[in-house]
Amino acid sequence: DDDYDFGDDGDWGDDLDDLGDLGVQEIPKEPVNEMAGLQEVSDDATFQMPAAGRPPVGCWVANSSHAADHVAAGSVASAMQLLNRQIAVSEFDVLKDNMMSCYLGSMLSVPGVPGCPSMNLPLLRNDTSGHPGSESLPRTSLKMKTLIQGVKNGYRAFQGGKFNDSKVAFQTVLQ
Repeated sequence: DDDYDFGDDGDWGDDLDDLGDLGVQEIPKEPVNEMAGLQEVSDDATFQMPAAGRPPVGCWVANSSHAADHVAAGSVASAMQLLNRQIAVSEFDVLKDNMMSCYLGSMLSVPGVPGCPSMNLPLLRNDTSGHPGSESLPRTSLKMKTLIQGVKNGYRAFQGGKFNDSKVAFQTVLQ
């Protein structure tokens, strides 16, 4: 059994007393009155709620007649009605994955404080000069130029008699 001699040097930090004067003046701390600001609060000080408005997704449905904007807002029923009225779509199973992608791609989820839910923020396409307010529209991952090019490729293939290629091109645009 080895016995260790720890000595009777005292508590932690006693060895710092030998550093001498470091040239720093100690400033005496004044006591802080933590209750000082409470006497200044008056009885008529009330919290005022900000003016209520429509959420951005509500504006998207009201401002646009494009089915993609309605899907991005989560209003799939109105998007299906628009597609049915505009281009007579009746079978929506093919579009389900694209609609989900459009909906999920229109919002941004930012993690918050631990233990709290994350914040969902809308991605806006017309916010270059500031928040558009009630004129907001969603940012979608689809670009019109890409869709037009796909339709043109489908027409060229159809006119050339390549019906399978035409079908693939049109299905790519729809998906």
